[in-house]
Amino acid sequence: MTESSDDKFLTELERLKVRLDWICEEEARSAQFGGLAASGHFQPERDRIIERTNEVLTEWETSIKTRRSPEQRA
Repeated sequence: MTESSDDKFLTELERLKVRLDWICEEEARSAQFGGLAASGHFQPERDRIIERTNEVLTEWETSIKTRRSPEQRA
């Protein structure tokens, strides 16, 4: 149970990382050629990804804390 729960969070974080990496690559390419990505076209999506990443990390932290014994929670 614990491992599959952790796997769910890791899978989501990896998905977000892949998308953010793609945006970074597009922005770098775009900077060379003056494309839309260089002018901040992807900034709203980048912000959403960062926000979602923070949400996933918070959810994962909560999940870990609830699995701990009462002595470990203190």
